[in-house]
This record gives sequence, structure tokens and C-alpha cells, in this order.
Amino acid sequence: MRLRFLFAALASLTLWAGAPASPALAQSAPQAGAQQARPQFQQVKLTADGAKSAIDAFLAVREKYGDDPFGGKKVTADQLKDSETGRGILDILAEHGYDDPDLWSRTIQSVGFAYGAAQDDNLADARKSLAEVENDKSIPDSVKQQMITMLKGIIPSENNMEVLKALQSDAKYKTAMDSLYTPKAQQKPQN
Repeated sequence: MRLRFLFAALASLTLWAGAPASPALAQSAPQAGAQQARPQFQQVKLTADGAKSAIDAFLAVREKYGDDPFGGKKVTADQLKDSETGRGILDILAEHGYDDPDLWSRTIQSVGFAYGAAQDDNLADARKSLAEVENDKSIPDSVKQQMITMLKGIIPSENNMEVLKALQSDAKYKTAMDSLYTPKAQQKPQN
């Protein structure tokens, strides 16, 4: 099984889910006493305008607050309103059409999954990994179902891949996505 895509996708999800540069990415805080099952990530059906707005909002937050506005602390969407920085981030998201920080978070993550899938045949690798897991009789059913659910959750739809393709044809958004989704160590210096 090609684990490169799976590892990259899991690392991406982990990076985004805990990224201090994007505090709205954390899920809302669970209620006291509630069972804490890990929710299935649901990708957003992207539109070109929605994806552009999400990217523009991310860049505006980064420009105003830097890569770590909360000093490494994870902040949930519900907690954003409790600080001046969080309220400023919410204002920026709203200026870009996102009154719901969770929707913005899912949108920017959906763009990221499509971007990641387009790199180095990762989409083909993910589909191959899904087929291999589905056909592997040695994996216990409960584990297999979790793996299938996770893989299906990170494989972008054809629609999202088409939106990504359109975004990549726009130099502004191609550059923006490269800066957002490429690890800093792999980024080429700007001239």
C-alpha cells in the first residue's frame, strides 16, 4: 500500500487541526459529560469564489496576526470571541464572507486536501490505498471501517479537484496555496 499519501494527509489534518495560525480549525469544545467521539471530517463542496474567499481570509489573518496568534495554544471556534485577537480573526473571516469559523475551517481544509491530492499523484495513491484497504481480508472489520471512513473523508471530490485546477490557473491563488500548503522547508525563496 502506498502510505505516502496517507501519511501526508494525516500529517496535513494534524497540522491543520492544531495549527496555531488558524485557531478556528479546532472543533467546538465538547459539553461537560458528553462522550468525545472523534467526528468524521466532512469536506465542503468547493466553489471558486468560496475557495478564494477562504484563502484570502487565511492570508489576511496571517498578515495581521502572524503564524502563531495564540502562542501555541489551541483555540476552539467557540473560544475565539473570548479574546481581542480572536474577535479580530472573526472580523476578518466575516469580511471575507465567513460568519461561521467552522465553515471557513472546513473550506480551507477542503482546499488543502485537494491541493495535497494534486501533488505527486497523491489522489491516485489515495484511491489505490482505499481499494487495498477495502480488499484486505487481514484487517479486522472495525479497524477496516475506520480506515475506509478516514480515507473517504480525505479524498477530494471531482468537483473540488476541478475548483483546485481553476485556482491553480490563477497565479495569485497558485502562489497563495503554495505558501499555505507547502512546508516552509520545501518552499522556494521569493525573488
